Amino acid sequence: MNAEPILEDIDVPPNPDIDELAAIPELAPDVGTPPPDDALLDSAGTVFDPKIHSTKRDGSPSYTKSGRFRKVRTPKSSAANDENPEDRRYRTAAEGTVAAIELMATMIGGDAFTYIKDKKSGIDERASGVDAWSAWYESRGIEDFPPGIVVAIWAITYCAPRFAHQPVRDRFRKIGSKAMRGISRVFKGLRKMGKK
Repeated sequence: MNAEPILEDIDVPPNPDIDELAAIPELAPDVGTPPPDDALLDSAGTVFDPKIHSTKRDGSPSYTKSGRFRKVRTPKSSAANDENPEDRRYRTAAEGTVAAIELMATMIGGDAFTYIKDKKSGIDERASGVDAWSAWYESRGIEDFPPGIVVAIWAITYCAPRFAHQPVRDRFRKIGSKAMRGISRVFKGLRKMGKK
């Protein structure tokens, strides 16, 4: 009768690399605790957790086509609340940028440049602009929309329409002509000094 050797009876030569690592708890490989024998596993070896995995009506796990557990869908409102504070900063910077762009565009081009929101056709220009700028800021690591730019845009939008009024244009025309006369005098003086 040919008996197969029992694993304990086989002499395994020591491996100094593994033995040294195992002797130091901080360096020992972390294999984790094995799942219980009755645990339900998917094709990737993930243990079923009803908190994060979806179930069918009968309570059995719902699987994807690849044999993995389907995750529970979170509503958009709760996903926004769970947003990482860093992501929120990118979004806030994007919202400031989009508002500033609309302010400048409507100041220059009029009401035709106000963002359109139409639920029937699925158009929300403000939201899509915020999403685009947020992704761009995140890719560049920009977490803040500079407040100086907002103030400058406000000042321009406040002042620019006043230049359309005739008294303001006349006043600036006079200031401009005086400035030009002063500049020409300075150049004449410099020419005279150069000739000497």
